[in-house]
Amino acid sequence: MYVAELALWLGWTVFFGSIGVLIGFGVLLATVYFVLVPLEESGLESAFGDVYIQYKERVPRWFTK
Repeated sequence: MYVAELALWLGWTVFFGSIGVLIGFGVLLATVYFVLVPLEESGLESAFGDVYIQYKERVPRWFTK
């Protein structure tokens, strides 16, 4: 879901050719990467423990390795 939202913003940047939209993309990217994903991961670690940690080691966060 995050990848799709970021791709949408990047597409808007190209379509509109706007620096403002590019800045919005950067803000969204930073927020997702540094705030939202770590919050979700810590919640999943507390809910599922070692099972989630093993899953996180096997599965890439964004794209395939």
